[in-house]
Amino acid sequence: MLAGLAYGTDSAGAAHAMSQTAGGIHDVPHGALTARLLAPVMEYNYAGEPERFARIAQGLGLDVRGASVWRAAEMAVEAVYQLTEDVEIPTLQELGFSEEEIPMLAEKAAADPQSIGNPRDVDEKAYRKIYARAFAAGGGDCD
Repeated sequence: MLAGLAYGTDSAGAAHAMSQTAGGIHDVPHGALTARLLAPVMEYNYAGEPERFARIAQGLGLDVRGASVWRAAEMAVEAVYQLTEDVEIPTLQELGFSEEEIPMLAEKAAADPQSIGNPRDVDEKAYRKIYARAFAAGGGDCD
């Protein structure tokens, strides 16, 4: 109940804006879709709150001693990309999405109210870039 109340009173950010809208397009597991999108969203977001992402690196057990805040934040992003592969989270392609859907998916994510609480402002153009990165990280041919 507390999780539901918290979710209803605050925003979950871009990863959820993307996964809950895309999950309405294809019937896919919400957790797998959110997990596949998490690292690309983190890659976009860390510039907005590098200290927060540096703490994530510490929380993941990474040795950030001597690393700048920026480098530690990047390490967190890299670790989540690696974790996504290590635990074999399905790619967007494996979940049934195609790169041709990026414009439509980005439009829907940008209209989702979860975008409001994101660490960086995110609009349709940014969502297109994040989706392209998510496809590329999962074996697509986007850059």
